[in-house]
Amino acid sequence: MTGQSGAKESEVGPTILVRPYSFALLNLPEIRQIG
Repeated sequence: MTGQSGAKESEVGPTILVRPYSFALLNLPEIRQIG
């Protein structure tokens, strides 16, 4: 586990940073309709 944690973090790191943006982009149409 510890040996592969580095490789997993390198892949999960970017996803954690991108998820909030992608999630917001997907909800933009809904937010605009409500607004």
